[in-house]
Amino acid sequence: MRASILIASYNERGLLARTLRSCLDTTDGLDCEVIVADDASSDGTVRDLAGQFERVRFVEHACRRGVAPTKDLAARVARGDVLVFLDGHCKPEDGAIARLVVAVEGLGGRGVVTPRIATLDSSAWENDPNQCGHGYYLELDSFGIGWIDLEHLRPYDGVAVRPLYAQPTFIGCCAAMGRDLYACLRGFDTGMRTYGSEDVDFGLKAWLMGYPVLHDPAAVIGHRFRTGFDGYAVPEEHLLVNQLRMARKHFTDPTWFSWLDRFSARYPADFWETVWSQYLDGYESLERERAYLMANRVRDEFWYAAAFGMAWPGRGPDRQARHPSVPPIPLIAASAIPSSASGATPSNGPGPASGTLPSSAGGKRGLSLPPTMAPRKFSLPPTMAPRKFSLPPTMAPRKFSLPPTMAPRKFSLPPSQPPKPTHGASPSSPTGQSSSAP
Repeated sequence: MRASILIASYNERGLLARTLRSCLDTTDGLDCEVIVADDASSDGTVRDLAGQFERVRFVEHACRRGVAPTKDLAARVARGDVLVFLDGHCKPEDGAIARLVVAVEGLGGRGVVTPRIATLDSSAWENDPNQCGHGYYLELDSFGIGWIDLEHLRPYDGVAVRPLYAQPTFIGCCAAMGRDLYACLRGFDTGMRTYGSEDVDFGLKAWLMGYPVLHDPAAVIGHRFRTGFDGYAVPEEHLLVNQLRMARKHFTDPTWFSWLDRFSARYPADFWETVWSQYLDGYESLERERAYLMANRVRDEFWYAAAFGMAWPGRGPDRQARHPSVPPIPLIAASAIPSSASGATPSNGPGPASGTLPSSAGGKRGLSLPPTMAPRKFSLPPTMAPRKFSLPPTMAPRKFSLPPTMAPRKFSLPPSQPPKPTHGASPSSPTGQSSSAP
């Protein structure tokens, strides 16, 4: 089978039905299957739709797991050589999915390809051709995200079928990739909580493991954007735990400690303790994946920063010399990614005009969504002073083999259950070091 269309859903019965019809209507002649992975919906999604769509397979979780595990559930039962991930509120235009499949096949299955993302009017079920997003960025210092205009993207070398454009990462509402590549990259991180970062994490992981993330502007798929989460809450600590997992997996130790020191200082001590405790709950699975990535990747975060024109971390002639595979010209145009220090805003694209996520259960704070999917920012009261934390007292060093094009580096892995950090002065000893990593 050439392709599997994989749709993750939670309480989206009405829009999901329209998405399924659109997928079936626009893939006539394509050897494919459609799979819905339901995250324990309470609106009767599977019960009501399974009888209406005989060509669609439904799988479901017994209890709520979140976005990443639900996407992964669909991938694990897929039979197609190409996996096309969609949200449950999307409208593909005629031929768009087939075009993505052909693009992935042209890469030998060894790449991620995304379409042009149009804003979908879910009431009229029409895509707006005048409000579309193309490339997507991830800024490493602040984990800011946002759209990149097509004029700032550059064609990727080695693509013979048609122009495909390099982009730093992708937004998760639609992406296609080879099934073997998904397995090689160990899929979406199932240790991530309810929502957030599983898509940009996968894009970063792909590049560091040697596989491109590309954009095909001729394939158009609409997506219903929203200003908040209707029907469920996303605790803020879950968003932060997912960012912690992403940073720990992909940053070498000096970068990780520098990033973590600044990241933790943004939050009050009691809230940070909650975040860190939840982060440690998934520590063992995180360290297993980190060990695999560090042992097998062919690039590091310094290559990524240089390749996409980012100022942090540590881009310079010394890094360029150590990584001869870094393109002499960044893969995207200069200034396409706004620096966290510059105050620049991302390019306009589809997304909510403005809004605030509803407060999560238990009275936790809501998260403001800036216009047009601007970089994520969390506001704290102005009187809140930066706080630091203590790192685990023991670090058991392990060595990982890196490709010959990269200088040997040592990576330290904490024990399987490190002590919870406490706020205080930054440690300076080798066993508790801290240096200044949509």
